[in-house]
Amino acid sequence: SYAFARTDIHNLTFLKPHDTFQKLLIALSLPERVCIGGTVQLMFLLIFLIILLKTTDSRSFFRNIIFLFILDLFISVQMNINYTVVDPVVDPIRTEQALEAITPKGFPLPKRTTMLNARNEGTGIPGIWRNVSNFTKEPAVDGYTSIWLNDYLRLDKDTLLSKKVLDNPIVYLSSSVFSFADLSIHKMEGQIKKENIYFDKEDYSHLHDVQLSHEKTDTAVFLTFGPNTFRINVISSGDQILTLLQSAYKGWHVAVNGQDVKWMKSNYLFMSVLIPKGKYEVVFQYENPAIKYGFITATATLLIVMTAILYITSRRNRELIHQ
Repeated sequence: SYAFARTDIHNLTFLKPHDTFQKLLIALSLPERVCIGGTVQLMFLLIFLIILLKTTDSRSFFRNIIFLFILDLFISVQMNINYTVVDPVVDPIRTEQALEAITPKGFPLPKRTTMLNARNEGTGIPGIWRNVSNFTKEPAVDGYTSIWLNDYLRLDKDTLLSKKVLDNPIVYLSSSVFSFADLSIHKMEGQIKKENIYFDKEDYSHLHDVQLSHEKTDTAVFLTFGPNTFRINVISSGDQILTLLQSAYKGWHVAVNGQDVKWMKSNYLFMSVLIPKGKYEVVFQYENPAIKYGFITATATLLIVMTAILYITSRRNRELIHQ
């Protein structure tokens, strides 16, 4: 918590630090902030070890730990306050009420618009200007995060392709399939269109001989929309590609009418699947057991450590009583 996340908070006019400590923090470079934060963390760790080794009764031990915890939170807030959001005008209660007014229950079906028009910023709520889709639960392309997938960066650098791809809705059908080897040729000839879907050599080899076709009457409509599951109703006049503008990531599974099918990575980043002629329900489901196992392992480790601390403290107290 002491790493001081980099933001553009300095550009906000309402930020006016009034004391020497806050001005000093703003003047520090990133390495200086990291060093100070690391030093503070080591100090707290040292104090914790002293409490653990020197405290002789459980009541004093827990009182000291709670005090150390509160002190840690206080210093953390003070050292990060100018790198998060500081606005004396914002009323937390009014902000909460305003956010509740724009936050729907559950997850509504996304609007039928291109992703270029699915914007994420601006609510009219003071202090809330970024990652608004967290509240409206609408997909958007301009979310702010410090973690970018390599495939996202590849698409982002290819500005011409990314602009064309994002001129589609979040889910769409297309029969214009190409290999990435064709991409450079299409750029030179000005033949990149929004319906074009580019695959790597291996995936393209499975599609090269398939007779694909698309009609304007073909549809792909969401039935349900959620954080881990998308159910899509597809009506297709011929074999073609269904593309979901969701980052292709390990853990996604796709089923067509209940039958598992292989999905392919398209346009560097997204997920596509071959849809035969007819009417189908396509389900994109995300499951990553490794995350669950990691959470269980971390929680179990914490419980074991806390149990060991309580056992050692209790045993020491009994020994002191017997002495």
